[in-house]
Amino acid sequence: MNTRWRLVYGRLLLTFLSASFCSALYWFDWIQPVDRMLYDMFNEAAPMPEAPDITIVAIDERSLLELGRWPWPRENHVELLRKLEKSDVAAVALDLLFVEPYQDYPATDDMLAEALEQLGNVVLPVFIGQSGPGGRLTEMQPIPRLAAAAAQLGHVHIEVDTDGVAREVFLREGLGNNRWPHFAVALATVLGLDKTPLPGVSDEQVLASPTPGAIIRSHANLIPFMGSAGTVSQVPYVDVMKGRLPADALKGKIVIVGATAAGHVDNITTSLGQISGVEVNANIFQALRLDLLATPVSRHTASAAAFVIIGLGVFLFTRLPPGFLLLSIVGAAAALPLVAFLLLHFGRLWMSPAPMLLTLLFAYPLWNWLRLAWAMDFIEVQIRELELESGARSFLGGTEVAPSAGSADPVGAIMGRLERAYRESRHNHELVRDTLRQLASGVVLAEPGGNILLANDAAIELLGPPAASGNLANALNKIALDDGLRWEQVLAGLQSPGDHFHFEGHPEDPNRDILLHAGIIGLDRPLLLLVLTNVTELKQSEKRRAEALNFLSHDLRAPLTSVLALIDTARDASEPVDAGLLGQIENYIQANLSYAENFIQLARLEQPEPPRFDDCDAQSLIDNAVGQLYHFAASRGVAFELHDTEQETWLRCSRDLVERVLINLIDNAIKHSPAGEAIAIETAREGESISFSVSDRGEGIRSEDMQLIFEQFHQGTHARSGAGLGLRFVSAVAHAHGGSIEAFNNPDGGSRFTLRLPLSQR
Repeated sequence: MNTRWRLVYGRLLLTFLSASFCSALYWFDWIQPVDRMLYDMFNEAAPMPEAPDITIVAIDERSLLELGRWPWPRENHVELLRKLEKSDVAAVALDLLFVEPYQDYPATDDMLAEALEQLGNVVLPVFIGQSGPGGRLTEMQPIPRLAAAAAQLGHVHIEVDTDGVAREVFLREGLGNNRWPHFAVALATVLGLDKTPLPGVSDEQVLASPTPGAIIRSHANLIPFMGSAGTVSQVPYVDVMKGRLPADALKGKIVIVGATAAGHVDNITTSLGQISGVEVNANIFQALRLDLLATPVSRHTASAAAFVIIGLGVFLFTRLPPGFLLLSIVGAAAALPLVAFLLLHFGRLWMSPAPMLLTLLFAYPLWNWLRLAWAMDFIEVQIRELELESGARSFLGGTEVAPSAGSADPVGAIMGRLERAYRESRHNHELVRDTLRQLASGVVLAEPGGNILLANDAAIELLGPPAASGNLANALNKIALDDGLRWEQVLAGLQSPGDHFHFEGHPEDPNRDILLHAGIIGLDRPLLLLVLTNVTELKQSEKRRAEALNFLSHDLRAPLTSVLALIDTARDASEPVDAGLLGQIENYIQANLSYAENFIQLARLEQPEPPRFDDCDAQSLIDNAVGQLYHFAASRGVAFELHDTEQETWLRCSRDLVERVLINLIDNAIKHSPAGEAIAIETAREGESISFSVSDRGEGIRSEDMQLIFEQFHQGTHARSGAGLGLRFVSAVAHAHGGSIEAFNNPDGGSRFTLRLPLSQR
């Protein structure tokens, strides 16, 4: 049987075994303690809404202290019922047994019956128990006179699980048949709350053939709780009987009378702790009328559902790769409890997720073991075939010996043999690929005009996605050849080995330059070998070199030549040198120094080392820049209008560079401002950044110059002087700080430059 069919049969077998195992866990209830623990956790996580209209009249310690030891005279109960009648209560549930007539004063029973009839909404309990030690079971009902006077009778039995915790209640129960409704059902009937049909699970076989003398139960439900003991409102029995409560304290309330005093209360253990029986009955009634009793899914339904769910889940999981399989198992382990919780608290159905979780816990490692065993067998077969093909020849260096099949570690032995066989078959191929991968130039090997057979990383980066997809025509069309050549013409000239060409071209980005070498190599079939070299940086370097020489030969020489001419003029003059001549010389020298400073700072910015950043006060940067240019502005009749932020603002930047930027911007504004105008300098906080704006009232910037003024050695049409380095330097500093520089024309004339810098550097 081949590996594929072994996997198919193994998957089906594991699916069937997992589904059967999970179904058996539900059918035989093998992990019942875990199921109960999960139910208790879910029950506590989302308690039932409290019932403000239910009040327990408690036979507590204070009532015993005032009225004496239990049992009390039945006259007390008569008085209590009369007080409740006056309070106009909605209904009364007396969780007290009256199974024997009152021998001392028989008339008291008649008085109690009259009080019950007068109220007309009283429920009395029926208790099923043994008549004595070792006696037979019997139904302990109220005496006939009281039973006839009560509006309803109901049993007060609460089922206790084997761990001693009460979680379940049967809504109908009795000896020989299930004739008695539960105390809470009887109370709901008195209140006119129709609960037909009753919720819960019943054993139809037991109901169809009941055993005489046995307790017959039906309509099993799980009990939710409002909270721990004391959640339901309570008032002392003695306070009600003696009229100590406000007149309307119990008006319209549902009253349940029962014992809560220590030594007299039938405390019931729940997942929330010990709760008195009377309060448990209050919780059951609240759940019944709100339709919040949870119905346990029958074992037939649970077993069948588990078989389908686990069968389908395991079958699908085993088709996933290992990484996704683990994530799916973890996801299922989280989803199953969540679904069970939602089903309990919204669908009021309880089906424990524990058997499914346990099944997945066993199925996951079992499937991994089976898959590993089958993979080992498959690898063993393939290794033998590779070893037979290679024979005794080895293209690998060294004296390495593959582990033998009889090694103490079979997995390690197979992996070692597989590794050697793989390296044996791939050695030469990997050597070629590694060599091509390390080349800075792109290399493409393809069929002429057809598919790309090989393209290294550099070629894919230059040619784009078509090179990775293997389409030669689309890849070459991404490069435009110089001199108007077309790729069809070039490839038509490459027919036989030895044919080749050299061209320059450009990819989709016109700012990039590509040098292309192509030729036909003569292997078993003609193949096109294309080598692409990115010469963009080389071209840009040559351009920058030419521009720099241009700058040095013209812009730096021109002011010096003018200075020499002025000196010669002053030397030939008979009169002493006047201040105007010296001022001109100073201006030329200052211009030259400014050019040199911008050139040097720009060169430093283009070095790989980043500038040094310090914490700087934004306003001090403006003040320093204005201070250096104040006399120059005054000499041209230009004033300053400073608009700073109202609060102190600090930013992390290179003080020297940012001050130089502000000096360049203000200097440009002074040069372009007519005499008598003012330059507006504004500082503003914008979130996590700060902006510096410099506005003038000059000619403005022509639209065709707007995108070019920040380029190196470029000047706008209205430039008065300079070498085109100032704004290029401004742009470089802004980007070095992670900021930006923008230029606008003001609506009322002049231009506005805005520098934005982040307050902090990351």
